[in-house]
Amino acid sequence: IEKNNYQYFIEQVASFLKGKSKKIVDKLKSKMKSAALRQDFEKAKILRDKIFALENIDKKSGKKIDLDNRIEGYDVSDIAGHEAVGSMVVFEARKPFKKEYRKFKIKRVRGINDCAMLGEIIERRMKHLEGRDGWPLPELIIIDGGRGQVNAAMDVLKREKVKIPVLGIAKGEKRKKNQFVFGQKENKKELEELVKNNFKLFCQVRNEAHRFALSFHRQRRREQLLKD
Repeated sequence: IEKNNYQYFIEQVASFLKGKSKKIVDKLKSKMKSAALRQDFEKAKILRDKIFALENIDKKSGKKIDLDNRIEGYDVSDIAGHEAVGSMVVFEARKPFKKEYRKFKIKRVRGINDCAMLGEIIERRMKHLEGRDGWPLPELIIIDGGRGQVNAAMDVLKREKVKIPVLGIAKGEKRKKNQFVFGQKENKKELEELVKNNFKLFCQVRNEAHRFALSFHRQRRREQLLKD
């Protein structure tokens, strides 16, 4: 790295840790898009790597979770392992951001294994930290599921060396009571407080992930019936 560029990046990191993170990342994203439009892909790649580094510093620095930033919700849908699909929904400013929703066809998992399917989805999502179509890191991941699904997501994040709080919302006995499952121990107290104050928002994210996955699964089944 050239001396001037190195000094500029160090100044950015210093400002980032002083609480100016969103402004800096937004500025870098704007520059990255401009570089990509100019087809200066080498420059865009450098900027993308800086964005990823800064966002990951933010996740590791102990900064409190800001629910006005990006939240991602995940679920899987299948019938006895057949036509298995997954969903990723995105909320920004506490509202659905449907432009960023993504669908996944389960490719590697065979049979009934929702935890492994969820792990596959998270792993494939994390691949999009790379390349010109890189997706921003979320502030929080919410999963429609219990301890098994949360652990599957955590295993992927550990392998990818990405630190993001994970919250599972299981439907509980007789599917009448929500049960919250916390990923990292270090975030548990903060998440417990957030659950108390943002119960409806978290359930909305979970329910939207479920709706989107179920809708895609039904679409796949209809397509399969037409083929048959």
